[in-house]
Amino acid sequence: MRWLIPSFYGDIRFEATGKDSCVLSTEKLTPREEAVLRKLTKKAVKSGWIAADATLVAAKVKIQAPATKIAQAVARLLKPKREIVSAICFAAGKMKEVTEQEYDAGVATAVAVPTKGCPAPDFARAELRARDVLESFLTEDQREDFRKHNRFISRGATTGRRYMITSRHARDSLAMFQRSLFDLDYGFPICVHDWSVPAAEEMLSLHVLLQLPGWESYLTGLR
Repeated sequence: MRWLIPSFYGDIRFEATGKDSCVLSTEKLTPREEAVLRKLTKKAVKSGWIAADATLVAAKVKIQAPATKIAQAVARLLKPKREIVSAICFAAGKMKEVTEQEYDAGVATAVAVPTKGCPAPDFARAELRARDVLESFLTEDQREDFRKHNRFISRGATTGRRYMITSRHARDSLAMFQRSLFDLDYGFPICVHDWSVPAAEEMLSLHVLLQLPGWESYLTGLR
């Protein structure tokens, strides 16, 4: 399992090396991300996950704990007071929600649940470091649409309905679809957003929740 955590500038990745072990790789961390990993280092040492003289603020470090457990802990520290949903994406593009005890082959992530509301999107320039993470969860067709148009279609896991997910930076597309999430089958925009993260990470959270049974209705308000 590869576990990818979207971040503003840095790169935080976990590679499972077994059911109860993983390797953490980091690159170009922000001061906040470093602080989070230093805080988690204390718990890791106390729990025996790493050696007493080791630190998680390193280019690469081996951890004697499940990737899901460590990755979810990092996600919760990076986004305190936010509801976090973790998902794994398989080769066929199917997703499922992850519990701390699960171990599967695939790519996984943890995203904050977007805020329900109806403000018009802004076009402030945001960091797009999360684009690479988003693309790991897209099919070839979705990836091509995202690269060409900064949007892609996601199909709801519960209803099978098609939704257009559009970057808040895509001015032309938003002129057509009005919001970052648009119901293509019924022809109306859906008011849900997360401006506290880069645009690509907002798109990832919308896509992940649409793909997980039980979360599509949270975003759309439909049953």
